[in-house]
Amino acid sequence: MLFDVPRSRRRRRALVRTLRGLPPGQCVVLRGRGSSVRGVAHEAHVRVGREMIALPSASRPAYLVEDDPAAVSLLCRQVLSVPPGLTRLAGPADGMLRFGGIVFRLRPARRMLRSRIAVGWRS
Repeated sequence: MLFDVPRSRRRRRALVRTLRGLPPGQCVVLRGRGSSVRGVAHEAHVRVGREMIALPSASRPAYLVEDDPAAVSLLCRQVLSVPPGLTRLAGPADGMLRFGGIVFRLRPARRMLRSRIAVGWRS
């Protein structure tokens, strides 16, 4: 079951109550901001098996990458590229992608990429 994690505390509490009402073992997918997704999962006793970063956003992801230093680094260095038509900015943009491949190996930097999708089950 897919659940969007709302931004407001009141709605997140309502979502936690809904999730707690699910039977144990029920598969759950939470979509939203990283800290909110982790908080709701913890409060609702949802055991997260995988947490993925959604780019550019969780509501319309073009890429889903595991929240892992090697996976994010590989995405920045090998998959993402400069859009066609930006020939003047190709050099600086390529440099930024390579820099992202290095910086996003660090956990605090990956936390800046806020859109998350967590897949788990109700325990």
